[in-house]
Amino acid sequence: MHKKIKYIILILIILTLSGCYNYKELNDSAIVSAISIDINDNKTDKYTVGVQIMNAKKKENTNVSEIAFYEANGASIYDALGEIVLSSPKELYLGHMEVVVLGEDLLKEKDPLEYLDFFMRDSSAEKDAVVIVAKENKAKNILKVITPLETIPSQNLKASLFNSANLSGTTNIITLDELVSNLMDEGKESVLPAVILTGSVKKGESQDNIKDSDPDVRIKFNNLAVLKNSKLIGYLNENESFGYNIVSADAKNTYVKIKCDDENFATLEITSLETNEEISFKNKKPNVTINTSAKTNITEYNCKMNFINDDELINDIQKKAEKRIKHLINLFLEKSYGKYKSDTMHYGSMFYKEKEKQMKSYGYTNKTIKNDITFNVNVNVKTDSSGLTLKSVKQEE
Repeated sequence: MHKKIKYIILILIILTLSGCYNYKELNDSAIVSAISIDINDNKTDKYTVGVQIMNAKKKENTNVSEIAFYEANGASIYDALGEIVLSSPKELYLGHMEVVVLGEDLLKEKDPLEYLDFFMRDSSAEKDAVVIVAKENKAKNILKVITPLETIPSQNLKASLFNSANLSGTTNIITLDELVSNLMDEGKESVLPAVILTGSVKKGESQDNIKDSDPDVRIKFNNLAVLKNSKLIGYLNENESFGYNIVSADAKNTYVKIKCDDENFATLEITSLETNEEISFKNKKPNVTINTSAKTNITEYNCKMNFINDDELINDIQKKAEKRIKHLINLFLEKSYGKYKSDTMHYGSMFYKEKEKQMKSYGYTNKTIKNDITFNVNVNVKTDSSGLTLKSVKQEE
């Protein structure tokens, strides 16, 4: 009996000491922090793929760039990466990949499922990498630019995206697996954050770009790109992008500005945001009612009015904020569902799941119903003035 127990314990110890079957030393790998994918005009090699690799030599020599960039053409993503391996002294490791940048031309011409399939099948590839569109540019150019605050472009892109999404409300974060999941679901469309490059790419590649307090070359996030039928159809502007994030309830910790008199503005910080949708058919046509509730704080007030204990004036500010938010939502709906006919909020899927029989009886599918949706928008704003000095710095004349 004791021998059996000893054998069992021994087997358990051996199992816990066993290593991973595919274990590799990181020192033997080239750690890829970001990947760019562009379309290649060559009919044989469809793609140009670039990889941004963390440079291990940086610790030894402060004059060496923290990243190395390799690119190659290939008939597939795997093929292009195979070409890169031929010029890289180490095997590529995608487990720390933070960013995937897609070229604008690529996204206009090809379905992302054609070239993102590799990353979903490769067990080592990081599925939580964020996906970004290079607006009016090649994706590889975005990864080549060295910026002052973060000398590793992928870290700068990711940090800037998160700050932009959380504070401005004009971009959005979507990961590789989320994008693929959306595109695989029939009828669902998607939006992606867009980034622009100002200045010369050659200057941006140089270390000199980070020596000046005001660099010549900058990377800036520029609202949202809209996909339709899995291809880029256009972009939302700043107000429309904000409207999208309000409807998707992602515009938390952002702000909305309203006119408080003929010349001046007040700024309200959105501290809490909730949105729910009600779907129905009215006269056999699909209808979506959007109900948005926001809690706000007054963070800046530049008008010559004193509203201490003035409920009427605070109510007026809330009404103006409601009107402004409703306007932003309608701008987004008009662009996405009116002009682009893109179901970026996935209402077609909602109708299919909740009202499939009714939808089919009226001759709709989850792909065609988006073309006839009418909208009702309701907004409720509450301003929390507790703890604030409510007297305006400007004195009422």
